[in-house]
Amino acid sequence: MRALRALAPAILTLAVFACGGEYPQSSVAPKTDFTESIHSLYGLVTLITLVILIVVWRVLAYIVVRFRARPDAPDQLEDQRLGGLIMWIPGMLIFWAAITAIWFRWTREEYTEWRAEARQHAATAHG
Repeated sequence: MRALRALAPAILTLAVFACGGEYPQSSVAPKTDFTESIHSLYGLVTLITLVILIVVWRVLAYIVVRFRARPDAPDQLEDQRLGGLIMWIPGMLIFWAAITAIWFRWTREEYTEWRAEARQHAATAHG
């Protein structure tokens, strides 16, 4: 905080005098073809941003109106529980199917190794 207070006069001086001066052109008042193209690009980006902003605001307004709480709607807690069931059960089934597949593969490999070791042990014990 102390460093910011010490830098405050320098920041204020730069903010006031860095953008000032009599220059032949700026991005606000273009004089050449190049700066005119940059100026038109700024305008296009600003226009696209405003269009996106208006679309997003309208979509948000629609969502707020469309999905507002209604008196005939089901209880929110019941709806939350149903959504949780719909989300968790299939997810857990996929999880348990993957674990089961890994477990069966692992036990099959272990069983195969165990059988090979048992046959080798039986062969060396008998002969």
